[in-house]
Amino acid sequence: MKRVCFPLIAAAAAGFFVSGCIFGPEEHHPGRPAGTHGTISQNGSWNEVNKVYRIDGNLSIEASVVWNKGITIEVDDGAVISIAGNGSLTIREGVTLRFGAGAYLSAGEYTVGSLLVQGTDSLPVQFLPAATSQYWGYDAGATNMDGSGGIWIGDYAAGTTSIAHCIIDHATSGIFVKKGYFPISDCAVSSSKYYGIEFADGAGPADTAAFCRDTIRNCGSYPMVIPAASIGRLSGDCSFSGNGKTAVKATSASDVESDAVWRKQDVPYLFVSRTDIGAIAGATVTIRPGAAFLFETGAYIEVGYTNPGALIADGTAQEPISFANSTAGTYWGYETNAPGDGSGGLWFGSHTTSLTSLNYCTFARATTGIYAEGAHLAISNSKISVCKYYGIEFGSDAGPLDSASFLYDTCTSNGTYGIKISAAQLSRLSGIGSVSGNTVGGIFVDANGSNGDIEQTGTWKKQDSPYVVHGTIDIGSIAGDSLIILPGAQFRFTDDSYIEVGLGNPGALIAVGTVSDSISFTSHTSSIKWGYGTEENSSGGIYFESQATTESALKYCIVEKATAGVYVDANVTIQNCSLRNNDHHGIAITSSAASPTISNNSYSGNCAAGCVGTGDPYTIP
Repeated sequence: MKRVCFPLIAAAAAGFFVSGCIFGPEEHHPGRPAGTHGTISQNGSWNEVNKVYRIDGNLSIEASVVWNKGITIEVDDGAVISIAGNGSLTIREGVTLRFGAGAYLSAGEYTVGSLLVQGTDSLPVQFLPAATSQYWGYDAGATNMDGSGGIWIGDYAAGTTSIAHCIIDHATSGIFVKKGYFPISDCAVSSSKYYGIEFADGAGPADTAAFCRDTIRNCGSYPMVIPAASIGRLSGDCSFSGNGKTAVKATSASDVESDAVWRKQDVPYLFVSRTDIGAIAGATVTIRPGAAFLFETGAYIEVGYTNPGALIADGTAQEPISFANSTAGTYWGYETNAPGDGSGGLWFGSHTTSLTSLNYCTFARATTGIYAEGAHLAISNSKISVCKYYGIEFGSDAGPLDSASFLYDTCTSNGTYGIKISAAQLSRLSGIGSVSGNTVGGIFVDANGSNGDIEQTGTWKKQDSPYVVHGTIDIGSIAGDSLIILPGAQFRFTDDSYIEVGLGNPGALIAVGTVSDSISFTSHTSSIKWGYGTEENSSGGIYFESQATTESALKYCIVEKATAGVYVDANVTIQNCSLRNNDHHGIAITSSAASPTISNNSYSGNCAAGCVGTGDPYTIP
């Protein structure tokens, strides 16, 4: 019997019509069924249990079709089953489909179509290769795996599409979803050539309740690829094991513009580029304890850059949240042209909301671990280490939320300073934590321009490493304010850096140490003197100008290696201090400072650059 073609063939047993061709049995291998291809245009079902139905060419399903329990579908090499033209295909429990090389099943690729896979725990629907040595499914190629898939969900897939209780084995990628949000649950995807499941931009699970108990194992690349905007739709109760890439790959083609919860998976998330959290109405991402994140070079998360956004990453001591580089020897995070300044792995902009919190987090090998610009952050119980530049950098108008929200953090083994912060925000540090063991100093204090203006009363606490001050700290405001420095605090000043009090407005500096825990002010570099000026009668490391209030006091302090130690033009108190190794006098007092209290101080090694007058303290004529 030869091939016979009809414009329309009634398939009575199946209950639908196929427009196309059928074949006589002698045209096939012995025992193989006649083939079906063409277009199914009327509703019907395939019902014969244990029967093998063969699809030997492209088949377009454009009606409501049901494949019932117990049947087997064989799909020849290269044949595509397309659900289109408002058609639907329902695959019941216990159905087995075997695909030849290059064959695949698509829904809504060019026109509307709906796929419903309805297996059960005991009788899953099986999508298998026709031969165990081959892969089936659409193959986009090894250099561009994106878009490969055995089950291919297209732009026009109907909202009724869902996949439940199935087995997908040896596909190119198990499931590819180009657009839309669909339930995929209780599925086992294994041994794919590329991915287990891939969601393109604008695609993802329907919600966390509709993406449960899926298992993806032994695939050649990542078990899952998903846009960062859809991560919040993952349930966290899926299993990923034995895959070529041990991570859920998060792409960042679209921003996270709605509230989301990022849950712990049994593998890390891998971010490959910038991910932005923020929306006009606000967007908050909450990360659950134990979640782990890896980043490729140049990848980072930014929050509140152009629109309000928040990141709540609150781990626990037992289950911290981790952020690290994906490849040994590399750094992740945004990197600026200026070395370090503005770089960051987590980058917080001026629209970051007060909901933001980082607690029990670890950061490793970022450009800078955390950067904030115009934002105030709660960061506690976190460790930032081995970063290229700073552990934490607070840019302009940024800092901790308050001193009670910045506790028990450790910044160590970073390439420059543990923390960079403006002098104006320094009182927001708690002093409870560690900034030791970094390549340079401990805390870099930016006092350039307005960053050095202290216009509110505050307290600077002792740290386990010194503050390194660059610029001019100017203490004073119209209302008058007081800066208190607690015992044991250590300050190291760069060239031309100094403290001035009460220059244009009232202000007070109260630096009171103890016998056993003095406060020190010295040079950051032993060969360079810090302080204002070089002339004897106008130089100084600490300047008490005419509007410095009588509350101002230095007690049990060390002031050394400055142009001159302390310049006094107001009635302030300096007692029990050590003034030593300054270029000029230890203390120089103007004649207009009528009655400063200066007593019990020690002087040694001063006037290294020469002094016109003699004695310490020295009264300027």
